[in-house]
Amino acid sequence: MNFTPRQVQILFLLMKSSKTISKEELSDNLQISKRTLFRELKGMNRELEKYKLYLDTQSKKGLVLSGEKESKKEFLCDLEKLQSFEPRNKKERQKKLLGLLIQNQEVQKTFYYAEQLGVSEATINNDLESLQPWFEKAGIHLVKRTGYGTALEYSEEDFRRFILTYIQTYPEEEILEESLKETVKASLAEFSEKLMEQFTVESVRNLILFLEIAISRIEKGYELAEKEEQQSGEFYQIAEEIAKKLEQSFPIVFSPAEQKAIWLFLKSATRQESSSDEYVEVMGEKLSLKEIVYSLTEVFEPELSFELKTDEQFIEGMMTHLRPAVTRMLHGIPIQNTLLKEVQTIYPEVYERSSEATKILEKRLQCEVSEEETGYLAMHFGGAIVRLREQNRKKRRVDIGVMCANGIGISNLIASRLLQYFGNRIHTKILTIRELPNLSKSEIDFVVSSFDVKSDRIPIIQVEPMMKKHDFEMIDRYVESLSVREKVAEQKESKGTSLHNILQITKEADSILADFRFLKSNKESSFDEMISLIGENLGKTGKDRMEIVKDLREREALSTQVIPEYEIAFLHCRTDAVTDSKMIVILPEGETFTHPYFMEAKAVIVMLISKKDERETLAISSISNAVFGDDTFLEDIKAGRENQVQHKIEKFLNDYLEQSVNEIYEK
Repeated sequence: MNFTPRQVQILFLLMKSSKTISKEELSDNLQISKRTLFRELKGMNRELEKYKLYLDTQSKKGLVLSGEKESKKEFLCDLEKLQSFEPRNKKERQKKLLGLLIQNQEVQKTFYYAEQLGVSEATINNDLESLQPWFEKAGIHLVKRTGYGTALEYSEEDFRRFILTYIQTYPEEEILEESLKETVKASLAEFSEKLMEQFTVESVRNLILFLEIAISRIEKGYELAEKEEQQSGEFYQIAEEIAKKLEQSFPIVFSPAEQKAIWLFLKSATRQESSSDEYVEVMGEKLSLKEIVYSLTEVFEPELSFELKTDEQFIEGMMTHLRPAVTRMLHGIPIQNTLLKEVQTIYPEVYERSSEATKILEKRLQCEVSEEETGYLAMHFGGAIVRLREQNRKKRRVDIGVMCANGIGISNLIASRLLQYFGNRIHTKILTIRELPNLSKSEIDFVVSSFDVKSDRIPIIQVEPMMKKHDFEMIDRYVESLSVREKVAEQKESKGTSLHNILQITKEADSILADFRFLKSNKESSFDEMISLIGENLGKTGKDRMEIVKDLREREALSTQVIPEYEIAFLHCRTDAVTDSKMIVILPEGETFTHPYFMEAKAVIVMLISKKDERETLAISSISNAVFGDDTFLEDIKAGRENQVQHKIEKFLNDYLEQSVNEIYEK
């Protein structure tokens, strides 16, 4: 299928219209002249014949796309795959324009880019003006001359950095050949384990991308300029090995300058383990990383600066970060910081201070430091400050009662394991079942029991007799929460029940996070096939699976849970098949579920709630509220962005728990 972006727009308008569209209406909709419209229409029938379709020009009425219904359906499917962007979307258009400029080494008239993107030459000229900061930041000069055309002037080193930045920023854009990518990965397959031992997964991924760019440029005859100095030392042997392996797969030779570029990239990569080297070399001078870190802390108040300087965990973490970061900064090697906006939002004051620290770093290194690198500094500062504040909070010892159905021996075992895990953070007391009704809240904060027992006065955490990891983690949350609170007053009768509710919220949140995942299903799945899949994934036994299917079917019979306005199906029910709330998301193997029952839904969101849970409000409700109240959350679900969705679910649950705790202590 060979259509320009503007022709794609015309065809979409015709496909979606049930009646003839006038040429005036098409021109207005596309914001083009009739003359341009006629030029775009010319030759389209030749391509349409392949689908047994044709443009029918009806006198005085306009245009209509004619052909069989099935032919139109097939054509629309292929057309949707072709439609990669909307020319009127400025951000998308400029992204495409940058990609075209990178791929075209020859001088091109503005008309060429206008035709490629389906817009006017004036629009392209305006876009080029808007993109100037991209070029200036990369050290690239955009040349535009009347009668000459548009081209980029650059040093090869700057241009490769420019390409790397573009691909890191827009990973969805394919500007390198797929065959090149596959060959590079295959060439380094045996070598990848050695790389993974020393560098993080993200660093290895970026290294492969860097190598793909280098090979693409060398194959086209563009090589880095030779420099007099020879390099050796850490990672240079790895750089030579990488070059040799790639030379066996590609008809190219890696010059000493190209090998040095690989070596520098390796030096700039984040490593798996910290190096013991305290110094970095800057313009022939060795600088102490520890002294640099000390100088950066000076942007904070004297008291906090002192705390940071004496915090070994912070100092070591910042030094580990700066070792490769200094190489990146000195050589302008770009790095993406996907958490930059989040850091600026969560730690606005710390980010502001980090910007001041960046100025100190720029002065010491005599180079520019990017906004992304500043974000990483803020992450280290912010994390350390939160941890220091947490350590400085006054904490009390938490009193825990221990009960066991199997006698004092097991109770003592549980108590000893608690003391071994929590140390002087807690005090334990062995209890019997007879003592439970008369327990004083001024004596015991909560009870740990190896059997199911209820109390309206004291919160109870049920654990396994041999105490598993998740038992300790659950208790740890309560110990941490209670250690910073005053002892509950005896007269506050509601506290025990409320604290018990917090325990239930914590268990529910753990259950949701433990089983949450994205699944894929055939896009043609029926409702019965869908609920069977849900039963298989969330039911532990055959009986549980049948129960889930039955309860989902009964709930759907009351009223459909397919919501076309939101492009989702929201399948939920109460069931005896689960003991705590569960959630999964099912996506189609394709863009939408095509079975008529699901009305082209893009996702099926599944939530199961225990029938035994009699609370009026559940933690999982905070997630269901977000589905219909947070547009970005819903879009992340439909787009299958599992990491973002997981992160947001954790945040919703944490916020819900924090709110519940605050409500108790405000009473």
